[in-house]
Amino acid sequence: MVGLRAQTRPVMLAALAAPLVWYAGAGLSLRGPNPIAGHPPTMAEAQVEAEWLAAVETDMRARTGYNQTIVRQVIAGRVSLPQAAAALWDANRHDKHFRAILATHFPAATVESQMAANLLVRAGGLLANDPAKRAAVVRRLTDEYRRNYGNPSDQLLAMIDYDDETSADDEYAISR
Repeated sequence: MVGLRAQTRPVMLAALAAPLVWYAGAGLSLRGPNPIAGHPPTMAEAQVEAEWLAAVETDMRARTGYNQTIVRQVIAGRVSLPQAAAALWDANRHDKHFRAILATHFPAATVESQMAANLLVRAGGLLANDPAKRAAVVRRLTDEYRRNYGNPSDQLLAMIDYDDETSADDEYAISR
């Protein structure tokens, strides 16, 4: 599992940093005077900035919680991979940084297959401490990915530490 954590760490860090990159790119400052505007912010500007940052943080927390719920639902088998991919995309499509990270880290033919790949990696990460359940879930989701989107890329298989030798006997782990 060390390989999985090392592979997903850049994706997770990029996802967490994206709102702050956007914040800085929008010409806003987290540290006082706004160097792009060339003057220290007025109290009114600081208030607008604080309100905007609070709204961004609220949105980010809500989407993060929702994204985790979707991943847990697909792990449990309560929703299909395509349903989960569509829900994840609907919740995050407005975030240009999410879209950029998706395209960079999960290259695939369609947005739906990118979202499904993202879900495979997230599911594997959540189950990193339960190798038997992780192996069974990753196998099931990889099979579902193949049925709906074609063969996963070698990059995706490496990211999820896919083991082609995983036995079908591991299916019991899903219900634990």
